[in-house]
Amino acid sequence: MAMITSTGRIFYTKYDVVATPSYVYTSNASTGAEDGWIAAKADNNGVAISVATLTASRLMYRIEGRFDTYNRPIEIYSKTKTAVDSIDQFIRVTEQVKQLRIGVRVSSNASPNIIYAGLAQANSR
Repeated sequence: MAMITSTGRIFYTKYDVVATPSYVYTSNASTGAEDGWIAAKADNNGVAISVATLTASRLMYRIEGRFDTYNRPIEIYSKTKTAVDSIDQFIRVTEQVKQLRIGVRVSSNASPNIIYAGLAQANSR
């Protein structure tokens, strides 16, 4: 199968995650139900994510999706990190959802906690 288009979208670039009671979905620390969503309209979607600096004891992230009509977030993948990454991890999203977002949170107010995350999208024929 040949790839005909490939694009990328940024969720976080050098974002310093601070402690909040809930997940944040944008680099403005937005926590709302409508925050951080990106259209997942490609044939193939994947998330590249990396924890570059971690001062808190742990950082949690969660990839979420949602469908048309049933407009409630679903958890696709979640992970707790206790150490930094030397290279981005790639997580293929096989669920056919309308939109994706990434929520992040840390265990304490220790700072900095730097994260990078992006959405890779490809269409094939």
